[in-house]
Amino acid sequence: MRLLHVAHAFPPESYAGVEVHTLGVARELRARGHEVAVLHRSSGDEPWGLTESHVEDLLTFRLDNPLPYDSIDTSFHEPRVEHAFREAIDRFRPDLVHFQHLIHLSAHLPAVTDELGIPSLLTFHDYWYLCSRVQIYRPDDGRCAGPKILRCARCLGGIVHVPPWMEVPAEWVGKRRGWTPARIERLGEPTLLGHVVRRRERMIEWLSKPALLIANSHHLRSRYLEALPIPPERIRMVRYGLDPAPFEDLPSRTDSPVLRLGYTGSLVEHKGLHVLIEAIRDLPGVTLDIFGADRGDPAVEAYAASLPRTDAIRFLGGYRQHEVGRLLRTIDVLVVPSIWEEAWGLIADEAFLAGVPVLASRIGGLPEHVFDGHNGLLFHVGDAQDLRRQIRWLIAKPERIDRLRAGIGEVRTLADNTGELEELYRQAIAGDLRPPPQPSLWTTIRERLAEKRRSASVRDTGDDSAAT
Repeated sequence: MRLLHVAHAFPPESYAGVEVHTLGVARELRARGHEVAVLHRSSGDEPWGLTESHVEDLLTFRLDNPLPYDSIDTSFHEPRVEHAFREAIDRFRPDLVHFQHLIHLSAHLPAVTDELGIPSLLTFHDYWYLCSRVQIYRPDDGRCAGPKILRCARCLGGIVHVPPWMEVPAEWVGKRRGWTPARIERLGEPTLLGHVVRRRERMIEWLSKPALLIANSHHLRSRYLEALPIPPERIRMVRYGLDPAPFEDLPSRTDSPVLRLGYTGSLVEHKGLHVLIEAIRDLPGVTLDIFGADRGDPAVEAYAASLPRTDAIRFLGGYRQHEVGRLLRTIDVLVVPSIWEEAWGLIADEAFLAGVPVLASRIGGLPEHVFDGHNGLLFHVGDAQDLRRQIRWLIAKPERIDRLRAGIGEVRTLADNTGELEELYRQAIAGDLRPPPQPSLWTTIRERLAEKRRSASVRDTGDDSAAT
């Protein structure tokens, strides 16, 4: 098969989650004998130009999009990207296109492949197709209840501090004031309401074009099904997989008289690092190593500068992707304190491959693989006191960490992930996509009982007071 992957960024310019996943799948597909190319957005000096290059012998098409957007609508529909995309299609002649992410490109591209008669798949890695801000998170105001016309318009206009009683459903206001979608459409470009309506309507239209939509967690799938009129059978759950090779032959674990916590990732507000720092404030017997660059972006620098510094906290800067296993082996527990709805939380799987338990927020896709009391612990979102309670519970008896470590099971491999995608590609090209087999009622009940047993299996019952 000739397969073209499309992403908003790609190594060596960027090594975030989507980019690393796309590179890994492309490598694996090439190893299986397929011809693979990647089209990705770049910040080059030739606006809207298309440049062929290679990354690790993979053919890449670098599409230069200078940003910022010319208008609010070009944040999701950029006609100039379409021309370059058609050129890449012309050069590579793919049998199938897999859209990994279309932010900073154009959400319209699936309509182009549909027009050309080329089957496509599209993966949801986050909430961008629902939310212009991507995370369903309001700057300086916390998590959003979900996309609504007026709510989104206020957020984009910078009006985010709105009391709950003012969160009036847009449908009710529209009925009262005669704001039908067609009328709002006619209000024109300057109107945020018009933008929100246009964006939603176009997303519904363009997301109907791929042969299949893919979500990497049940939570993410449910979010899209709740927000958009998409038939449930059109969104398939396909879990991420990781290449275990970088996690082999890691250094031996060293003992420590204190609990060594670690944080790995972006230094941005919605990742919740401030919650973790507050939780360990003046707490004896614990240290925190923070792996993540705090320079290069004004928002990142401002947030990092706002975080307290103590002798127990070390900011160790950025790292390269191949170093993550070695870094994780220097800590006892990884903390994922996200206050946004993590679509999955791939860093948790990386910790498991390194033999490190995870202490995570009970939100988004995290509880789907971080099992409370089995391979890690969960705490209430944004609740520094609940996180502190869990940390003290581990400090009280360090052997509990060993028991959590023993509960780490198999981590899905990149080969398994790619094999599942490969089969979906074949079915899509043949026009024969079949719905996944549904588990029996007995299987569902058995799985739920097993999850409950996992949650209760590790907890001690005699001295939990140490954690309170």
